[in-house]
Amino acid sequence: MSSSKQLLMSLLSNASCPESTQVTGSGPINYAFVSEDGVVIRTMSLHLVGVPGDNDEDLVIKHKITGSSPAFDTVRFQNDMDGISDVVLTDPIFLPAGDTLTVEFANSDNIQFGLNIIHGGN
Repeated sequence: MSSSKQLLMSLLSNASCPESTQVTGSGPINYAFVSEDGVVIRTMSLHLVGVPGDNDEDLVIKHKITGSSPAFDTVRFQNDMDGISDVVLTDPIFLPAGDTLTVEFANSDNIQFGLNIIHGGN
């Protein structure tokens, strides 16, 4: 076996398969994804079945650091959802053990939604 093939096999044998966490509903979104052992959020997507009206409501995704005050919360994404029905984030987010990623959206139009978070250990 060639050395490049051995390296690839070694990398693949140590890679964990990603998992998917899905949340659905209608009305306000207030979801907290808690990292138990440390995890990488690989992608996150939100689909709204309808298009929100002009309600001045932002989708806010925050990284909350365990044991720290809210002053250390980091906003990873924030956007007014007026006229937007799909959001896809592809930059990885590294969450150490105990940290939380929150997804918040008032959704006063009570639009049905689906949130999908793809995550894995490495």
